[in-house]
Amino acid sequence: MDARQNWLTIRQLDKRYQMIWATPDFFKTNGWVKKLRLAFNMSYRQLGEKIGINPGSAQELEKRELEGSISIKSLQQAANALGMDLLYVFIPKEGKTIEEIIEKRAYKIAEQIVKRASATMILEDQTTSEEIDDLALRIKSELPRNLWD
Repeated sequence: MDARQNWLTIRQLDKRYQMIWATPDFFKTNGWVKKLRLAFNMSYRQLGEKIGINPGSAQELEKRELEGSISIKSLQQAANALGMDLLYVFIPKEGKTIEEIIEKRAYKIAEQIVKRASATMILEDQTTSEEIDDLALRIKSELPRNLWD
């Protein structure tokens, strides 16, 4: 995939994230399985029967979800039992966009490159933030594979 295609994908993902950030509280929960089980007024026994596990295991499934130790396979089974589809998504931290994450990384790399290349010129004060900004912009636009090394 070339840089242009990458940027198209990035912009499409960032648009989807804007929709998610518009309703952030919707995604906050203390466990989807428990929330949905209670909304359906379903007992552990009933949930367990739908999944094919015993009531104690159904309760344990909810506990593992809260702890973050549940498998995607187990979540998929619970979703199916509740008549739901399981979706998962990676969301940029702090409401950032993918583009902002890339910019931050490109700037850091550009800063390292300029400082290394101008180590002898530091005494002459020839290193400018403009050089770093220009290089960061070029790195960002090219999306080289070594961006994450």
